[in-house]
Amino acid sequence: IEIAEIDGEHQFEVLSTNGDTFLGGEDFDLTLIDYLADEFKEQNGVDQ
Repeated sequence: IEIAEIDGEHQFEVLSTNGDTFLGGEDFDLTLIDYLADEFKEQNGVDQ
């Protein structure tokens, strides 16, 4: 979660952040790719 202040000049200032900094990003992408690859293999009988 991030709370930011945005002015009329396309600038913003982060006022506060909170949460798990390791949740999402590359870890999420890799987990999603692994899941989708497993589902594809199962549905199509492919294992390469």
